[in-house]
Amino acid sequence: MKSLYELAVLLILSVAQQCVQSYSSSYKYIMADFKRCQREKPDVVLWVQGRLLDQQRRAVIRELLANKRAWPKDIRVTTFFAVGMCNSRKAHVSLQYEFEVFKDILQNDYHEHYENQTAKMISAITFIADYCSHSKLAIRIDDDVLFHPATMIRKVMDMMTKKSKNTYDEAEDYHSQRRYELSSNRISRLYKSLASLPSNRFTNPNTILCHILSNRTIIRPDMNRPYPVKYSVLVTESIYPDFCAGFFIAISMDVMIKLRELFAVEPPFWIDDSYLGVLQKRIKTVNVNANKFLLFDAPENNLRNAISAGTNMDAIAIHLTQGPAYYSQLAKANVYKELRYDYQ
Repeated sequence: MKSLYELAVLLILSVAQQCVQSYSSSYKYIMADFKRCQREKPDVVLWVQGRLLDQQRRAVIRELLANKRAWPKDIRVTTFFAVGMCNSRKAHVSLQYEFEVFKDILQNDYHEHYENQTAKMISAITFIADYCSHSKLAIRIDDDVLFHPATMIRKVMDMMTKKSKNTYDEAEDYHSQRRYELSSNRISRLYKSLASLPSNRFTNPNTILCHILSNRTIIRPDMNRPYPVKYSVLVTESIYPDFCAGFFIAISMDVMIKLRELFAVEPPFWIDDSYLGVLQKRIKTVNVNANKFLLFDAPENNLRNAISAGTNMDAIAIHLTQGPAYYSQLAKANVYKELRYDYQ
């Protein structure tokens, strides 16, 4: 006998599934500054996945996390906020104004919805791979994540540049055990473009750093549990490949280019973190497990020490548990003084 809570969750997901569009390997651009990376030549592209209507969070992130004065002087960073569409004319006009002022909005033609996070991820990766490919590192964060920029990037660079036996996979391995094949010309172009990428002090090639989740059961519709996927997804599997918790993922740029190629041949499904894990398995990424440094649902009493300690901070990044109201409260608190102007 299911509880009322479980029945409510299942009902919400059932209704939501009817509102979600079919996934595509690409989405048209509505707002985007295609020349921003060309102008700013960033080493790091910070890509934020949040909701279109959360202007306050975007303002906080611009002031604290994306503020170039909070990053080391020798590291250039550019930030994009990936958002979808909504039916509100007022929201669209407000977003258009925000884009004209900051030039950091990346909007594509999918509807804002929890189950369209995969569309949002595909759009952001495609944009970065196409227009920021000479950057060294892409970092995806949710808009309820906090970190000290200088401390975060130092720890990420240190962990992602440790020696590993894994390098670029040969094309034969890259495409083995795959249900879809790329043409030999596409493979040739892909690896030629990867070979031309500049040397990288930020990360080893083919590397992803994140909080890794393992041994997660694939939920099917007949299980009457939250987060089901269709039977056509991973037909012969019962367990997802290891995948990243999406609140913070650091990705070497060569992986971004490979992922962009795979969208056309590996059918997307609605759980973006799990879908990314499938792609990671296909290209055999080196997954750096940063679980003890990337903290889920950090309680309030741990945040002050973790965020304001700066170079003494143990965590790379913290995912908040209290939601939008607490995020706004933190944004105004003195706990952030140390973030603001470290490198002036």
